[in-house]
Amino acid sequence: REALIAIKTRVRAMTTIQESLYSGGDHTVVSMQTCTSRIIDHLKSVFDAWGMDFHLDTDVKVNLETAMPLALIINELVSNSLKHASPRRIEVEIREQDSGYQLRVADDGTGLKDVKTGTGLKLVRTLVDQLEGELKILTMEDSRGREVIVPFRELEYRRRT
Repeated sequence: REALIAIKTRVRAMTTIQESLYSGGDHTVVSMQTCTSRIIDHLKSVFDAWGMDFHLDTDVKVNLETAMPLALIINELVSNSLKHASPRRIEVEIREQDSGYQLRVADDGTGLKDVKTGTGLKLVRTLVDQLEGELKILTMEDSRGREVIVPFRELEYRRRT
C-alpha cells in the first residue's frame, strides 16, 4: 500500500509539472509557485493533512528540465515528513542565488533516524545529482525537526524545435 501511494504521488508530481507548463502562455518555463502549491494540495489529500500549517515561498520560474526533478524532490521530502515525522508545520522555499537557486524544505517533526536508507531518499539523492546540486540534511538542535537544503543550478539544454 505504501509503495503504491509513493508511486501515485510521484506520478501526480510529474503530471502537475506538465499541467503547469501548458496552462501558462510560455511553454518553456514552469511556475514553481503554482506547481508546488498543487503538489502540496495533493499530498494534503493523500495524507489527510488539511489541518497542517504549510509555508510556501517558491515564486520562481525554471525550465522543464529543472522543474521535473525539482518537483519530484519536493514531493519526496514533503511526503517523507508527512509519513514519518508527524510535523505541525512544513516549509518549502526556493530562492534565487548568485550562482543558481536554493531549495529548502523544513519541518518541526521528529526528524530522521537514518538518512542513508529508504527508496525516497535514494531517489532524492539521484535527483539532486541530476540538478548538479548538493544535498544537505540537518537535524535541529533539539532533535525536533529537519531541514533539507539543496543548492542547485538551472539545467541548460538545447532549444527545442
